[in-house]
Amino acid sequence: MHVTVWKSWAPPKCKFFAWLVMQNRVWTVGRLARRGWPNCGLCPLCMQTGESSTHLLCHCRFSVRVWCDIVQWLGLQDVIPTEWSTATSVKDWWLQIAQSRAPSRSAMTSLLMLVSWEIWKERNARVFRNSATPTAVLVRNIKEEVKLWVMAGAKNLGVVMPRE
Repeated sequence: MHVTVWKSWAPPKCKFFAWLVMQNRVWTVGRLARRGWPNCGLCPLCMQTGESSTHLLCHCRFSVRVWCDIVQWLGLQDVIPTEWSTATSVKDWWLQIAQSRAPSRSAMTSLLMLVSWEIWKERNARVFRNSATPTAVLVRNIKEEVKLWVMAGAKNLGVVMPRE
């Protein structure tokens, strides 16, 4: 799985973030609490449960809504975010998506990195700037970012993009 991260098309910072997520090394609320750092203990996106990388990227209500909108926009019927609750780790989640019948596994890997990175940035905006972006705005921003990635060289993402 780690090889997939490094060989996929994405900016280096997104690849590095994805690699950290796979290693369970991103500084989520849960990880900070285990290190004794004071925090509220709740996911900054949904404020309903503890935050782990798995919760943040595939179980959180906010993130699932984002994923549902992106998957619908791309017409990926075999990728069903509401069924990701069975994933016990980000690795499991990535494998589950990689095994879907998406048109391109490399496109799905790039998409996973892009959307995960954008969700992480939204999480950080809420934690560090006390600034919350509505789901619809974040989804619109992700759609624009997908187009920018395609123009920058992510040809694999062009395979799954809708013709507008």
